[in-house]
Amino acid sequence: MSAEMDSGTRGTESLEWRAHLFVSRPARSAVVVAVVASGVLVVQLAFGRTALTVLSLILVVGALSQFFFPLSYRLTDRGVTIRHLGIFTDTVSWEDLTGYRHLGDCLLLLRRRRKRKGGILLYFRGNGENVIGMVNRHLPRLEGASRQNGNAGRRS
Repeated sequence: MSAEMDSGTRGTESLEWRAHLFVSRPARSAVVVAVVASGVLVVQLAFGRTALTVLSLILVVGALSQFFFPLSYRLTDRGVTIRHLGIFTDTVSWEDLTGYRHLGDCLLLLRRRRKRKGGILLYFRGNGENVIGMVNRHLPRLEGASRQNGNAGRRS
């Protein structure tokens, strides 16, 4: 995690950090691994084809890759960038977002134009105050699901 001035643009504040859900949530990780292993075992027993079993494992791990592998986040005055596996990047400007909801250990940023379903989840890693502070400078907090300090439904 770092808060720094962006060297490419003078006076631009940026905040960067990494979140690795698999490592930070060991109990949930054990359950996920057990479920994935059980599913792969069922495929192997049902079809008896190693290639199909490996393919099913690749597909499931791929679908859950944001849980299994680290996510890199960068917030700037221009917007939000999320990098995943070093090759997938999603950059969204603040203008394309309508607001955010605080969901305990993450923020849900809601898109103005839905190019994709859902919003963007920003997971904290001991930097929640910094992340919330920066997001709050650019987006309004929306009413709804907040699991922090019983603030559900309040607008700040």
